[in-house]
Amino acid sequence: MTRKRLFTSDTLDAVAYIVLLLAVASWVAILCVKQLTYGLEFDESYLLGVANNLASGSGYVDDGVTFLSTSEPFSPVISTGPTVLIPVSLTWWIFDGDLLAIRFTMLIFFGILLFSVWRLFGNLSGRWASLAAVGGLALVPTVAPDLQNTSLMPGRVVGELPALALLLLAGLLLSKHRYFWSGLCLGLMLLSKLTFAIPAAALIATFFVFELLNRHISPWQFLLRNFCGVAAPLIAFELIKTVTLGPDGYVRHIDALRDFLGNQDIPWHQLYIFFDEHLEGTLRLLSVPLLTVVVVMIALTWRWTRLRMGSSQNWRDARDHATGWVIAALSAGLAMMFLWWFFRSQQYSARPALPTVLWLAIASCGVAFSIATQDRSRSDRISVALASTLYVALLISIVGRTIQIGMDESGSRMLAEQRAAASWLQENRQGVPTDGYWTNPELLILSGLPPDKAPLQDVAAYSAIRALNKKGVADAQAYNELCLQMILTSQTVTLCKAFPTSGPIDE
Repeated sequence: MTRKRLFTSDTLDAVAYIVLLLAVASWVAILCVKQLTYGLEFDESYLLGVANNLASGSGYVDDGVTFLSTSEPFSPVISTGPTVLIPVSLTWWIFDGDLLAIRFTMLIFFGILLFSVWRLFGNLSGRWASLAAVGGLALVPTVAPDLQNTSLMPGRVVGELPALALLLLAGLLLSKHRYFWSGLCLGLMLLSKLTFAIPAAALIATFFVFELLNRHISPWQFLLRNFCGVAAPLIAFELIKTVTLGPDGYVRHIDALRDFLGNQDIPWHQLYIFFDEHLEGTLRLLSVPLLTVVVVMIALTWRWTRLRMGSSQNWRDARDHATGWVIAALSAGLAMMFLWWFFRSQQYSARPALPTVLWLAIASCGVAFSIATQDRSRSDRISVALASTLYVALLISIVGRTIQIGMDESGSRMLAEQRAAASWLQENRQGVPTDGYWTNPELLILSGLPPDKAPLQDVAAYSAIRALNKKGVADAQAYNELCLQMILTSQTVTLCKAFPTSGPIDE
């Protein structure tokens, strides 16, 4: 890794680097430790139900009561793929559904993300760029009032973070000209979240142009090797489905999958309905430190461009630097994926936008420190002032975020309240209350009980995520007014005796 300095004094540079390294390491450690005792979120619990069914041999299916469920052994409506669910199901089978072991399994993907970011930006410009890029992750919210739906939660069983980790690993391998292995990572990424086909296509197309210009190998050889890697896991999974379902069942599955995907886009005449929600969700992902870093990065880039103006080496350096091409391709691809979600997706949650915002934080910090450590930048007073501002802003942000995460107990409280409700159901009921779409998958997972499918149910279970979606506040106690007799009440989940109903009370 290239050894470059941010500050002119060797001693100051070494001390500043060690301080930032300790801050980043502390943030990573505390974030990961906090993940191990975090409560279950609705979508995560739904996916854990799929993992449970896989582990028990019941098929690649959901819990059987949520909307759009099918009787086929491969459900077409599970949008998070086998790259995530198969490791989680193996962990479930080995450790009998232990949540701690599952959290450790998901943290492996976070480790892949950290490794890929470190190596990619180290190849670009050395140790400062590596450290800053990893530290950039801390600029994205990690404690949010909306049950962490739109925040960095590396231990959670969702597909976006693993897909981003595999995308960046594919980019790293591509910069090393490991074209088959890069394609294999892209194939596994697509089996995590299919929406990542957009940045995958951008990455492949960009490197095709790179090979046209540089001719490390024929661009067609690059495509062949890369596509073989991409196709291997995709074809393997489709063959498994074909053998399991049979020819007729596989055709039915493809038709159902096509119908499901066809219903995900927003009709153009309804675009205005989703615009405000998507904009609000995106703004919640941003932070003042992140915007500060972006502004400083733009200023440093402008200054560096002026300092290098007239250099005949500029074009050759940019053309030959594979890592620079990868970073540019990732930026363009993830931006296009964000725009697709913003203007075309019916999903209200901003979680699909999280990978793009994470990459914005990573790339802004990495590129800014890469520019700041160039010789010409360190000899320019304006660039030095910008670099010092950048360092202080990043360090303060990371330390502040670390303290915030360390002091936050909402995750462990959330899990304790969910377990208390699950324990009561285990002792007093034979099933978990359901109410239409709201099947309470968190309680299904923690109690191990089946869903109560009775048409009339006198015990109701209300969750914070339901209150957030229906009443605009993440507090299950918002439903207390519907209860006749309280059994257990908390911010996360409320159990109570209620009037028997045959359908959702708040639809």
